[in-house]
Parts: sequence; C-alpha cells; structure tokens
Amino acid sequence: LVEATDRQGIEFHLVQASLALAEKDIPRARQASQRAMTAGPNDPRVALTAAETELLDGKQDVALEFLRAGLRSAPTNLDLNRKRLTLLMQTDQWEAVDRAIDGLRAALLENGAPLVEANIAAAQVFERRGQYPRAVSEYRAATAQSPGDVGLLLTLGRLAEMAGQVTVAVDAYRDVLRWAP
Repeated sequence: LVEATDRQGIEFHLVQASLALAEKDIPRARQASQRAMTAGPNDPRVALTAAETELLDGKQDVALEFLRAGLRSAPTNLDLNRKRLTLLMQTDQWEAVDRAIDGLRAALLENGAPLVEANIAAAQVFERRGQYPRAVSEYRAATAQSPGDVGLLLTLGRLAEMAGQVTVAVDAYRDVLRWAP
C-alpha cells in the first residue's frame, strides 16, 4: 500500500512539473520536481524532469548533475542516456561525450534496441571533431543495420569522400541509386 501511494505521489508531482514546464513556470516546476525527487529518488523520470527544469532555466551544468545522478541508479535508462549525450554534444564536452556514447550503447543493448542510434551519434561526434575515417566507420555500421536509409547512405558517401575513401563513397552512392532511383 505504501509503495502504491509513493508511486501515485511521484506521478502526481511529475504531472505537476510537466504542466509547469509547459507553462515555463520554472519555480513551480522546480518545486514539483523536488517533491517527486523526495517521493522517488531512484525514479529515472524524476531525474529527467529535474534536468528539464534546470535546462529551461539555462542551468546546463545542474541539469547534467541530475542526469548523472539518475544514471547512477538507472544506468541503462534510454531517456537519461539520450538526454545526457544530447546535452554533452550541445555543450561541446567532448571528453564526457565518449563515455555518454558508451552508456547509450549499453542502454540500447540492455533494452534490446538496435545500435543504429549510437552509431549515428558517434559518427556525428567524430565528424564534428574532424575524425572522418572514424565517422565513416560508424556510418558504415549504421547502414549495415539500416541498409535502405537513403539519408544515412548519402551522409556516408559525403563523409567517405571527405575521408578520401572513394570506393566506400561510390558504393554508398550506388546503394542510394538502388534504394531511391
């Protein structure tokens, strides 16, 4: 009975926080997310809501701390891993990005999801760093899992050209023509 009441309390506070976030009422969202944190400190949704509140207030470092705390109790939660990786990429925290990509890969595997998302994220990171051969490798892995994705194939072709991998580029463009003549 106590556990059901706690779950209801968490749900109630999360709904209140969501409504406050939608209205961009940061103090009310922060208050509701703090109440949710008290009711369910290990619930990954609570960490995510608290992070969203801090992001709305422009406090990216505080948001990252909430995400890290949430990942300590739920390391394979997809939403927390996705949000952390996105935030780290937006703030150019490249050293932490590599660990976040590894965390996303682990979460995807744990949840039985394909790794395409992690491959694409890693490829984007490598591309932004100018590490084109590594980006090509990640895009190749992504296209192997999703061979008919014309957008991925075009990106692979473009990056392979930039990396001087002409054969890979030609093959990618040939696949584009095969899938979308």
